[in-house]
Amino acid sequence: MQFENKSTDFVGKYLKRVQKRIAGKPLEVQLIMDRTFGTATWVLQLIENVPFQKLTAGTYAISAALPQKVLTRQIEGQLELAGANEEKFVLGLHAFYNNLSALIKKNHMEREFCAFAGQLMRLQYESSPVVEKDIRTAYVNLMLQTLEYLRPDKFDLECCVYGVSTAGAWLTGPCPFPYSDRPANELNQKILGGWRPRDPFEQEQVVKNLYAKYGMNIQSLDDISTLEQVQRIHINSLAAMLPLINEYTFDIVPEKTFDTVKVPFQNLHVLLDAELVSTQLKENCGQLPPNGVFFEIDDPTEELTGVLLKETEFQGRKYCLYRVDTPFGSLDGYYDVEATFFYSVTIESDFILPYTYLRDLIVMLYASQVLDSVCLAPCSVIQSGYPVGIKAVPQAGQRRDTYHKTAAAEPGPVEKELPPLPELPIPKGRGFRYQAEFPEQSEIYVSSIIG
Repeated sequence: MQFENKSTDFVGKYLKRVQKRIAGKPLEVQLIMDRTFGTATWVLQLIENVPFQKLTAGTYAISAALPQKVLTRQIEGQLELAGANEEKFVLGLHAFYNNLSALIKKNHMEREFCAFAGQLMRLQYESSPVVEKDIRTAYVNLMLQTLEYLRPDKFDLECCVYGVSTAGAWLTGPCPFPYSDRPANELNQKILGGWRPRDPFEQEQVVKNLYAKYGMNIQSLDDISTLEQVQRIHINSLAAMLPLINEYTFDIVPEKTFDTVKVPFQNLHVLLDAELVSTQLKENCGQLPPNGVFFEIDDPTEELTGVLLKETEFQGRKYCLYRVDTPFGSLDGYYDVEATFFYSVTIESDFILPYTYLRDLIVMLYASQVLDSVCLAPCSVIQSGYPVGIKAVPQAGQRRDTYHKTAAAEPGPVEKELPPLPELPIPKGRGFRYQAEFPEQSEIYVSSIIG
């Protein structure tokens, strides 16, 4: 006879006790504590059926692969506490994050935390130790929730930490949908107060009204799922890019968050021997201008509008950073030249070809500016069977601070223009705020391809 493992309702088990602790505190504190409670219950759900010995071995393996031992010990200890004493873990997690953020601030560990976050995110895809996926996801989620406590003003919920300056100060920017979890919190409060919907229609209307109250147009459960997935795109990319963003690379951060779950770049083809070019880049290549290169894109399908490339160094290695602009917002990522590792949030898709196509595009654009052997020839990039026009615009002049925007005016950029192309016909054409999901899990933000 076989028995199914029943999932514990950790939210219901601890909600009343946590709400008592939250009650009466300022709204911003309530929201942060609610979010941390969400992290705690999600972590417990992930590791519920993992034997404790396997949990400790898995967390140790992840920590051993990362050099930031002060930080790995903190996360490792909390994950082991979750397996040993769930009540102490849930009720003490908010205090843990307060103490951890104080430790980071006191010891000026901003850069170390950014390196920890970026390397942990990369570990999931490049050389992840043989650790059960639920343990890896729980570890990452505990790291991600730390971001709620690192803002210079912890209670300014409308901003996110995106990187750290060369002087060691946090760099922040707008947070998309900063109150997106508030409707669910208010719904929980109504239910705790004894409210029950008379029928599904009333429940749907209450949910719609709660989201509308915070400026979000929700018409169905699918819309809520899309909103959650859009947030995962944002937070996963943000964490992966943390060690590479400073005041000189801040313009790589998307001004508009990518706001669709449609898998992009499905019909993008680049005529390039990516393996050969990657080897050439690793062996010997020049440098981009101090402020990078912007590529104006004439895409007949209108999926791509522009690409910005910039260079930076991290731990003694050269990285090419990119921001790809589309009508749906922008996606950012990086290419580690020495390791030939390409990061894009599309790596999380069950459909790997768009990730490969985007990698080839970024490698080709980069190589066209730093290798004599690669040029932007007409028809080198194809979208849905149509050539894509590309114009490289080097951003010349002294390196500019794009965060504080205090640099002096620079001479205008020198444009490199490709031969004109012939005119062509235009083709016709859930969970918690910082919840992360990674390969091999059933729900990934682009696992359902929408046509």
